[in-house]
Amino acid sequence: MWDQIAPISVEFGLTLLALAVLSVRLVFPARSEGRFELGLTVAGLLALLLASAGGLVPSHPAFGGVFQTSPTAWILKLLFLSSGLLVAMLSWPGQRCTDILPFDRMGEYLGLMLFSITGMCFLVSAQELMLLYVGLELATIPAILMVALNRQELRSAEASMKYVLFSALSSGLILYGLSLVYGMTGKMFL
Repeated sequence: MWDQIAPISVEFGLTLLALAVLSVRLVFPARSEGRFELGLTVAGLLALLLASAGGLVPSHPAFGGVFQTSPTAWILKLLFLSSGLLVAMLSWPGQRCTDILPFDRMGEYLGLMLFSITGMCFLVSAQELMLLYVGLELATIPAILMVALNRQELRSAEASMKYVLFSALSSGLILYGLSLVYGMTGKMFL
């Protein structure tokens, strides 16, 4: 059982971290300015980055070969985790007041960013067409929601609606292309 779950430990850790960051506001409603969520995100991403870089995540195939962490996927996962860590550290609320992202929405922003990183990690380790598609959608849907996070801004609503339309069109075209690949080859593996 563990030999199947161990290769997806980075993705599993990211999912648990995203759920924890999203639920902080439910458990501690009096927290202000999202500092606790940011600290939790930075600590979690740093722990996942050190675990991945330290070689604690095995790279053998999992789930019948559907998921495989190759050296290229490992490097890209390290890049995604370090980029997420950098974005989280740059999002630290200082003395500034911003209209772009209210500080009380920081937990939602960070949780969506973590889900998007999870989708990217699934995307680079996918060895099967359906997992590739699920990873792509898991990376783009939180990005759409991050664009629409500032509800008071009209441009944010307009941009998110355009993003939804283009994403739906491209998702349909990708599914059509994947069905053509499956129809011609008769297999779902890459």
